[in-house]
Amino acid sequence: MPPIKPFTILLLTLALGGLLSCDYLTGKKKPEPDPRFSQEKKSLVEYEAEISSLKVRKATTYLFDCQSANPRVENTIIEEREFDRDGRMTKRTEYHYSGVQKSSTSYFFGPDGNKTYQNLYNARNAVVQTKYFDKFGYDTLTRNFIEDGSLRNEMNKLITRNPDGYPVKLEEIDHLQRTHTLATFSYNNNVLAEETFTRFNVVSGDEVATEVIQYNEQGDRAYMATSTSAIIEDEVSMSYVYNEDGKIASARLLDKYGLLMRDKVNTFYDNGEPRSIVDIYLDPSTADTIQVYEENYNESGKMLSFFMKEPSGRIKQSGEYTYDKIKLEEAIEFDPSQSPPYVCTFIDYDFYN
Repeated sequence: MPPIKPFTILLLTLALGGLLSCDYLTGKKKPEPDPRFSQEKKSLVEYEAEISSLKVRKATTYLFDCQSANPRVENTIIEEREFDRDGRMTKRTEYHYSGVQKSSTSYFFGPDGNKTYQNLYNARNAVVQTKYFDKFGYDTLTRNFIEDGSLRNEMNKLITRNPDGYPVKLEEIDHLQRTHTLATFSYNNNVLAEETFTRFNVVSGDEVATEVIQYNEQGDRAYMATSTSAIIEDEVSMSYVYNEDGKIASARLLDKYGLLMRDKVNTFYDNGEPRSIVDIYLDPSTADTIQVYEENYNESGKMLSFFMKEPSGRIKQSGEYTYDKIKLEEAIEFDPSQSPPYVCTFIDYDFYN
């Protein structure tokens, strides 16, 4: 059976309220806890607060037959997540559909509560990778191991910060001192204004590809370009309409000729949480609709459903989610490219007293 991709969606739904579309078109959902944090840590801070408030000790995800008369008996564990009392994930274990363990990851924290490192284990519980993190959540060193414990290779991430603690340069260097990637960042009043990301040929040292992203005053992406050998191959720009609360009410994605590629409309509840997102993909040369993506949320900001549709209305992919208050409990997802096309899961929770 090939991998079932929507499980990634399911986990993001639980963790982040299910913002599946491109983040630069959805608008700000909640204030970020500290803009100096890595993107992963920004996401985890909200997730950990929610798990802590629910007092979740363990969450077990089961795969079951959607057509079964008794699905919660006939099921297979596909993932287990364990948490401490502060909502920090301490262990995550993934399983094959046969029930055999695939891999697991253990997370370790310092006295200040920040994640210091994590170990990835293979199916035989041998450490195959260790990642180390700084207090802002950036992985500063990654070591990959052979199963016998000997070092295969390692990658250092050298981070340069400005006086306010914001990263201005991230350089990835391997154990042979070869640069793999280089990212640079510039700010306007501590709001990200531009970032570049460059990949290098590690043998010759030549640039392979570069991406440039520019942001508007609200911190949303306004322009993106990719290039190879200093020749721009593709570029797009974004324009927005903001509502009175400063959230993106609509957004348009334009190609380098100014032709419309995507047209998106967001609606919100009175409390500011997203109600719906409708994203129309267009052929810029003809303005014909290629497909439509739709998301629907409850008033707590949790995704209730998503649909990817053809212009005719035929559903290409979909997902529907059921919650107990704010906890995700059950999901039914459809994708004809996977086997089986319908995937049903439910999550069982164990709580601290």
